[in-house]
This record gives sequence, structure tokens and C-alpha cells, in this order.
Amino acid sequence: MKNFFDKYRIFVWLFLVTAILTLVSTAGILTNTQHTIDQFRAKSNPIKATGEIVFVGIDKQSLDSIGVWPWPRSIYAQVIDKIGELEVAEIGVDIDFSAASIPKEDAVLSKSLEKAGGSVVLPLFVQDRSTASDDNNLAANKPIAQFEQHAWLASVNVVPDRDGVVRRFPFGVTVEGEFIDSMPAVLSGVFGRANEMININYSIDPKTIPSVSVKDLLSGKIDRNVLAGKTVLIGAKAVELRDNFAVPVHGILPGAIVQILAAETLKQNLQVTKLNPIIVMLAVASSILLVMLVGGLFIHKRKFLAGISALIVTGVAIEFIGLHVYNAYALILPSVETQVLLFSMIIVAVFKRVDLQSWLIKLIKSDLSNTQQMLDQVVSDNASAILVVSEEGKALTVNKQFREYFDLSEVDEEADVFSDILPKLIEDEIRGAIVALKLNDINDHRKGLIELGNPNKENDLKTFEYTVTASKLSRFEDANEVEEYIACVTAWDITTKLEQERRIAYHAKYDELTGALRRSEFHASVIDRLNSLNSHDKCIIFAINLHRFKTINVTLGRDIGDEVLKAVKKRVVKNFSGSCQIARTGGDTFLLEVSGDLSHAEIKVLAEHLISTINEPFYIDKSTLTVGLRVGAACSADLQTLSASQLIENAEIALDEACKTSGNGFVMYEEVFTAVQDYARTIESDLWQSLDRNEIKLFYQPQVNLKDGSLIGVEALVRWKHPALGFVSPADFVEIAEANGYIDQLGRWVLHKACEDALSLPEHMTIAVNVAPIQFKRTDVVQDVKDALAQTDLPAHRLHIEITEAGFLEASDDIVATLNELRSMGICLALDDFGTGFSSLGYFAKFPINKIKVDQMFVRTLERGSQNEAIVKSVKELANGLELKMICEGIETQEQSQILCDIGVEEGQGYLFGKPLPLQDILQLAHNPIKLRA
Repeated sequence: MKNFFDKYRIFVWLFLVTAILTLVSTAGILTNTQHTIDQFRAKSNPIKATGEIVFVGIDKQSLDSIGVWPWPRSIYAQVIDKIGELEVAEIGVDIDFSAASIPKEDAVLSKSLEKAGGSVVLPLFVQDRSTASDDNNLAANKPIAQFEQHAWLASVNVVPDRDGVVRRFPFGVTVEGEFIDSMPAVLSGVFGRANEMININYSIDPKTIPSVSVKDLLSGKIDRNVLAGKTVLIGAKAVELRDNFAVPVHGILPGAIVQILAAETLKQNLQVTKLNPIIVMLAVASSILLVMLVGGLFIHKRKFLAGISALIVTGVAIEFIGLHVYNAYALILPSVETQVLLFSMIIVAVFKRVDLQSWLIKLIKSDLSNTQQMLDQVVSDNASAILVVSEEGKALTVNKQFREYFDLSEVDEEADVFSDILPKLIEDEIRGAIVALKLNDINDHRKGLIELGNPNKENDLKTFEYTVTASKLSRFEDANEVEEYIACVTAWDITTKLEQERRIAYHAKYDELTGALRRSEFHASVIDRLNSLNSHDKCIIFAINLHRFKTINVTLGRDIGDEVLKAVKKRVVKNFSGSCQIARTGGDTFLLEVSGDLSHAEIKVLAEHLISTINEPFYIDKSTLTVGLRVGAACSADLQTLSASQLIENAEIALDEACKTSGNGFVMYEEVFTAVQDYARTIESDLWQSLDRNEIKLFYQPQVNLKDGSLIGVEALVRWKHPALGFVSPADFVEIAEANGYIDQLGRWVLHKACEDALSLPEHMTIAVNVAPIQFKRTDVVQDVKDALAQTDLPAHRLHIEITEAGFLEASDDIVATLNELRSMGICLALDDFGTGFSSLGYFAKFPINKIKVDQMFVRTLERGSQNEAIVKSVKELANGLELKMICEGIETQEQSQILCDIGVEEGQGYLFGKPLPLQDILQLAHNPIKLRA
């Protein structure tokens, strides 16, 4: 019997190595190596995307062109409208709309979604309410109801593996009993069931996915055929937006691209399938065993080389087969365990071939020792905490991490860890796993969470995630097979991960800078308050805006501004103790909720107390600062139906009215304010179609030479005749156009139309066009001017560009460069409304100004010997010294004209010479100058 065992010792090695590799594979120690092989296979045969799904990316150029982040909802509305005009099949959006923004912005986006006719799919984000993964614990972040009613929903949660790499994507999630398909499933039209995953095929090359920049889309620089008839996904691409994930093969990709790759995987039927590595290894081991029994390879010395060659050929063949089945069938053939098995068999065969009886036992022991050391090293260096324990509780292997995590620094291997050393929970899991394996329950994989440390000490309590897997080993004693049961415990410290999740959850509710509630959480608290009010109490919302805060940011810096915001929040909380809630909803805007049995008079007293409290000086960084306060308030008693959204909106409407005052102010909401807001919303909604409907016109106000009264030019003034509202004041719609971005299109049209009309005027006449300061930030003003001059052939010297003082107050180096380039073209630059804002001599040193336009506030009350006359004289002397021209607007009487002429002012405009007139009337004046009253 001994001779037989010696002769066939290699069979024993085959069984032993297979058992060890089974344990190693179960512990996941070779997983990273297999991932490396899988990536090589994926790279070997890149696959093109179908081109049916197009990525519309928010890239750095798009962020720079808009100039603010987060974007106003109206920008997304423009994007959806632009895409919708190209007749795409479906529009997916990977942007979080779960919180309301400015009501008028939300209204614009809602209208675009409704216009899209149900072709838009909005994202649904889910997060665990607890650390469990049960769907019943999932909390959904849906788009606000205003958007959801016009769109479909799709889940967009990306699920990384434990190593942080994204290899799979859920087919969907179940939220509150309803299964929501994922964005990749919706984009591809291939749907699955709950708990099913999409195994993404990263052989698909993301560079072959058609991609369009939002900037190019909005500017109309893309070919219609790129999007027509396609499915579109809008998402983040810029690195600054931090929506990027680690993936196999391609490194780091935006989350939206990962979703498109998942959709392409479904669309091309390329889902990756992985075989069980243990089954593959056992199949190869069985084949080797059969060959040894039948062919005698390795047993007979003369067949040694044939056996070694067979093992090598088998290893190479497995890799070729693995590469082929991956490329042909998207099937992953796990080969690491098998290759280790084959390599081990080669080593064993070599040792057996030496056939030195005297060294055989030593060599076998050495091999076992080396193998054990290798496994010990792998276990020791593993980032996870690993313990291998016998059924009796003896520690077979325990690495450094496990000792540190579970305080086993004094425990040696072979020690009994069941003697009150291991936590009782882990001990019970080990015993349960072994019992389950004895009952042939091979699918019993135990996992859970455990907290260790002293909960009374700060930063001492840690949370670990663990898995317990049982295995059965066989060994021979005196030719008898003996079975042993062991268990492998693997643990990970997830304390930091849970803390990050808690931090994310906190910042989802609270403003990071001030600690005040975010708008969505404030809205929820108001709902709770309204539901809990008794018959006497009322809920009052104060909308608060800090007056002059922008000046602090500009003059003292944003760091000081941030400290002011934090100090304001603390002061409000301190002076309104009790159950009040405060939220920060904008840069310098807050919402405050209080309740009680208060009359309108008492609410006013409370608001005045709030104003006086905030108006007290702040002492920050050796600076003494004061800020004003505008307050709008709304009371639940004034609502016909209790609605948190309406109550908050009413307070903000009242704040808009309060902000129209010059200093501190308080306004209580009145129903008439809503009518004003509705008027503004009508203007904003219809403004987008005004140019297409030919409702926008240009009127021109004469500009004259004050010495002889001759007509020397005109100023272009925009007018809008609404079909229902009649003439809408520019003061109403221009401000709205600047806020919602329509000023870009409107300003470009005014510039082109004014240059075109100027060709009808005598050649000596100039035409002045106002350019809003925000146009210098959002558009390429130089290119717009070049286009207008090129298309009309108007000489550059006949075009005057007027920019208000507000444009110079925050002028960047880019704006200065733009002004210099305009002046180098021969265009006259005028500082408009001089004297109304923060007039500074620094304008003249820094900016290339040709002309000063004195505001009408100094002219309409101009009399001889008055202060205004002295001011105008001073400005004229300054203009003369700097060789600048000067024009005064608002001239209404002959006496005013004469005073200005005596001062030396060259040019003027005002009702004395004519109101703003249509082009035809201006042409008559140009040919009949006697009609001028001056």
C-alpha cells in the first residue's frame, strides 16, 4: 500500500491544490488578477456603438459659456426645446431636478417638458434610508411634481463593485412597490426584472458614441442629422461636475456615458456572462485526473515530458478559448484558478521527476511550506481583514488587519478563538455556516454588519461589513480520508464610507456654508407645521434678502461675505428661539418660518424687529459691516387652502415687492402681487416667441448738435407690442430677458436691425445701440458686431455702443479686452447713464471710452445757478481734459438746451427734439430738419 501511495502521490497533490484553490477563490483573493485578464480580453476586440444613442454633454465649454452653476432651469428648457425641434425619438436627462428652484425658472422648464409631449425621461435617484439593502428601505429623489407630470421616470443609480469599479447596472429599482426601469433599459428598449443586473460590455468603445456639446447645440452649430431620429441622453461631462466613475478598460468615464454603454450592451445583445471559476477549475482537474489514470502521464517516468507539455498546452489553450468566447459570445471564462492549478501540477511533476527518495519528504514539506507562505503573504497583504478558522475554533490563518479590527493582537495561530475572543455574533455566524455546509446548503453565504469599540469614546466606535463562507477539506491519515470543515471570515472597515453617506445625507438637507435648511427640507418642515397647527395658531413665512450684500462681496471679498451669511443665520436663530425654521435659498436670500397666534400688525412688528436685529453692525476680521434687510411675509390664514408651496411663493412674491424699495423694507403679501407676478410670467413666457411673431420693433430717438440743432444721430430703443397686453414697457421685459437668457438672442437682433436701418439714414448720422452688461459675459459681442457690420456694410465709425455703469463695476479682464477690440475696429464706446451708479474716475483710466452720456436726472431739473449745473460743468471739464465727447439726455426745454450749449456740451437728446419714433418718422426728420423743435 505504501508503494502504491508513493507511486500515485501526485493524485494527492492534485486534490490538495484543488481544495486550496477552492478556498482561495471563495475568499476572492484572485479576483483582481481575473479582472486584469478580463480587461485584456475586452481591449483585444473593440466594438463600435450603434450610433442610435447620442450624448449631449455639459462640458467645460458649456459651463464657461453660461457663466453660472447650477444652471437656471430655463437653460435646460432651451436644450430640450432645441433637441425637440430636431425630431429625436426620445430624450433622457441625467440631471437632478428633485428640488424646486426659482418658480419662474421651474415654470419655463415645465412648459418645455409639456411641449415635448412625453418624450422626455427624467432621472430618479434612490438611496438607502438605512444600511440595509432591502428595497423597502429605499428613499426616492424624484423630480418635483411640476416636472414629473410631463415626463417618464427612470432610475439612474450607478452601483460600483467593492473595488470601486462599475461593471454592472441595475435593470431598475422597486420603490414603494413600483418597479422603475433604469435609464439604460429605457434608452435601449430592453427591459428586465427586479434584482436583475446589466453586465456592461466594455469592449464597446465610448469614443464611437456620438457626442454633442450643449454649447454647440444652443448656438446651432450642429448638423441636424446627428440627432434626427436618435435617442438622446443629456448629462454631465465636465470633470468639475464630479459625475465620473472608474470602469474597466477605459479608466474614468462620466456617469451618463456609463449609462449609454449599458444601453448599447442591451441594444447589441452583448451582456457579459461569467462562468463559475470553481466549476471550471474542477472540470480541468477532473480531466487531468482522467488523463493520469488512463494515460499514465506523470506516473511513468518516460511520459514525464509529455505530461508537462500537455499541461502547458492546456494553459495556453484555455487562454485562447477564453479570448474567443469573450469576443464571440461575451462569455467570461475564469482562468486564474485553473492556471494556478496547472502551474502547481507542473511544479509537482518536476519534483516527482527528480525521484530522489531521500529528499522527497523534505521537498514535499518545503513545497507545502512555500505554498502556505504564499497564501499567508497574500492573506497578510490583503486590504481586507481575513480569518480562517477550524470547526473547533482554532485560528488557522489570521492577518494583521483582522487582529487590529477585532483586537486579537495577543492571539497566536492555533489558538482557540471561540473562548470569548471573537465577538459572539461572528462566532455564531461561523458555527451556522459550517452547520449549513454539512447539510449540503452550498448557497449559504452569510454577511452583515458589526460595530466594535467603545460607544462612549469619540471616534472609537467603528462599523465593519463581514462575510462568512464555510468550506470542506479532505486529507489522508494512514490511507484513510478524513474530512475537515473550516470557515473564512472576511471583513471591511466601512466606518468612513458610512460617515460619508451620512455627510452626503446631511448636505442634502442643510446648506453647507451656514447650516440652514435647504429649500426642499424647509418645504417639508412647513408641510409638517401646517398639518400640526391648532385652530388659533398661524404659520408665517418670512422671505429675507440682504440689502447691499453684493457690495460687500465685491469690495471685501467672498470670504468676508461668507462670514456675514453665517453671522446673519446665527443672529436670526438667536433672536427667534423656539420652533422656528430657517433656510438659505440663494446667495443672500433666506426663508424663516414662525408660528403662533399673530395678527398682521404683530407680524409687522416681528418683521421690523428682524430688520433692526440684522441692521446692527457685524464685526468680522477687524471690519465693521452693516447690511440692510428686505422682508416679505405671508400668513397661512390668508390662504384658502393650506399649501406649503403657495405660502412660500407668496412670501417670495412679497419680497420681490420689498426689494423695489431703496433701503430696508417690509411688505406683507397681498393678492394683487400675484396678479403682478402672473403678468411677469406672461411676459416671460411670450417673450420667447416675440421675435418670431414680429412683435418686437425698433424706435429711434433723435440726437442733435446743440449749437445748430442739426440731426447727427439716433439711439435705437427696443419696443414690444404684445397682442393682448399692448405695448409692454422695456423696464418690464428687458430685465426678464436678462434674467432668463433671452437677452442674447434679443440683443443680437437689435444690433443687426439697427445697423440695417442705419443704411437708410444720411451717411453723416450715427446710430447708438445699448448692449447689456450681461451680454459681455454670455455672448461674443465682438463677433456679433463684426457679423452685423459685414452683413449690412455699415461703416464701423457710424456705430456707437453704449454700456451702463453696471457693466464697468464688475468688469473683468475679458470685458476690458472686448472693449479694446471694439474700439480698435473704429466703433465709438459710450458710458451710458453716467452719474446714476458708482461713478469712478477709474473708469477713464482703465476703459477705452470715447464718450460720456450724462443721465437725464441731472438735466430734467437743470436751471441756471443750480447744483446740477455745477455738476454738468465739472463733468464737461473732466471730459475736455480726457478728450472725451459728452452728450446729455433728458432735454425737455429750450432753456435747458441753451444752458448746456453755454457750458460747451456738444450733443443732446430728449423730448425737446423728439420722442422715440419709428424709422419712417426719423427719415422724415432727417430730410426735413426744420421739424426739430430746437
